[in-house]
Amino acid sequence: MILLLIYAYESKGAVMNGNEGSVYILVNSSHPGLIKIGRTAKSPIARAQELSGTGTPTRFVVAYSVLVNDCVEVESSMHTFFANQRHTDDREFFEVESAVAIDKLLEISRDKRLTVAGSWQVDAWAGSVTYYCIKVSASKNIYRIGIINKSPIYLSEENFKSAVIDVYNTFDPNFFYECDVVCYKEFSSVDNEALDGMLKVIDHNLVMLKNEQNTLFNNEKYDLRTLHYKSMMKPYPEAIFRNILTLLEPFSRASSLRFEKRIGLVKEEERKRLFEGSLSKVDRLLK
Repeated sequence: MILLLIYAYESKGAVMNGNEGSVYILVNSSHPGLIKIGRTAKSPIARAQELSGTGTPTRFVVAYSVLVNDCVEVESSMHTFFANQRHTDDREFFEVESAVAIDKLLEISRDKRLTVAGSWQVDAWAGSVTYYCIKVSASKNIYRIGIINKSPIYLSEENFKSAVIDVYNTFDPNFFYECDVVCYKEFSSVDNEALDGMLKVIDHNLVMLKNEQNTLFNNEKYDLRTLHYKSMMKPYPEAIFRNILTLLEPFSRASSLRFEKRIGLVKEEERKRLFEGSLSKVDRLLK
């Protein structure tokens, strides 16, 4: 349960069935502002190649794909969620930013992903993550700072609060815990590189804080990300939250730039291919 709270972005296993396959998000520089959300039992790259026929001037490129145990259900959930942004009713094209679609695909497929060659399928994107500060005691000054890859709304839901209470009951089952959200900040389009950096920044700064101001904290029982104050003024956890927040924001910006660069490189490859194809056509005509 502790791992759920601290590393909630990790994938879980799934049971294979007859609907095993990949759900993909395709982009095409000839269709700016549109993405294709579909499913295939074959390789998503092979499916993109099939769609890159004579009817479109440029190739489809796989922006993201995930192997799941029920691609029919995951694809249907994606289509339902983005129904209002569907370009036409009889086509799988949607007027959605690919980063937004990737975030949603990661969320919907979280418990349905399959393993590949004996190891977990590696995702480049953790999706949207929420940095939070919660109070876990009604009568004591016990707070927690962490990150979870769920929307801010999830922090107020009973399953999150129950998870928090269960975690802290492992430290001291004789004490009454609760979960009160103090403040939070959501980051979108976060890749795993950025998420790992964010977690390290949080831990590094909390280590320094506890070492430099050890007279403020009771350090017994609880883990690093728990702040158990001996006595304090209420605004102090919010100040720590805000100070660390300024260090997390650059990771989110860098992640967004990496995604934009990836899409930009795809478009540049398409431009070069078209240019080289035009030159070859000119060469043939001049011969």
